[in-house]
Amino acid sequence: MDDVSYRMLELDVEAPPPSIEFRDGEAGIALILRRKRRPVGFLLQDRGSRSRIGAEEVARLVSREAAARVLQDRLREELGPGPSRTPMPPVSVAICTRNRPEQLRRCLDSLRALDPPPEALAAGFEILVIDNAPPDDATRRIVEGFPGIRYVLEPKPGLNFARNRALREARGDILAFVDDDVVVDHGWLGGLHAAWSENPDARGFTGLVLPYTLSSRAQILFEQRGGFRRGFDRIRYRQAQLDNALFPCSAGIFGAGANMAFDRATLLAIGGFDEALDTGPP
Repeated sequence: MDDVSYRMLELDVEAPPPSIEFRDGEAGIALILRRKRRPVGFLLQDRGSRSRIGAEEVARLVSREAAARVLQDRLREELGPGPSRTPMPPVSVAICTRNRPEQLRRCLDSLRALDPPPEALAAGFEILVIDNAPPDDATRRIVEGFPGIRYVLEPKPGLNFARNRALREARGDILAFVDDDVVVDHGWLGGLHAAWSENPDARGFTGLVLPYTLSSRAQILFEQRGGFRRGFDRIRYRQAQLDNALFPCSAGIFGAGANMAFDRATLLAIGGFDEALDTGPP
């Protein structure tokens, strides 16, 4: 079968909905819905036999996906204590990578574009690149183009070896991991700050992972079946979850490793990542 594509679009849910004209070769659209720049919804819409989606239908789609969440946000803004101005403890962001220099460059560019900037949210901030058993020096040369970012070579191949090296090398109290092929949203650190402020006793956090592009049938099918998304609602996990008999063994319910953060002292106390349960070579 030939590959197909969905165009990625972003809409502000509080702006008048547009009509959407399909382009030649597009099989559908994917809408990232935002409110005050924060993602509040995601939906896929197949083209079918249409050439366009009218503004009224777009409004219905947006309402169905995000209306309840927008209402919750408004109530929280009106009745809640407001955003915290207390800075987080120092944060280390680790990117474990192997032989993907151009994707890494894109990821680092996005981390340089965080808004609000790190100094407004955390008492300290650093970015580490853990180069895992590299075949050449391409990754090191990419990192050299980003002053202030630390390059660390981990010779043992395997993702958990790289993660544990990051755990040892990091200086921050909070250690966040992002994959080398992600583009970090401008508000990513602000979202982590909000989660930390609202849950000061939490020792681990995960966040939203949305597709960067939908340019193949496989990518579209993956997203149609949920992808790496775990919803847009705040979820707090405790020691027991009565509606899930497998909890906590079904670890995928918590989120994806492409976007996760931990209290570094807690990770050290439990021995870090189990290197026997690795995704790379032993």
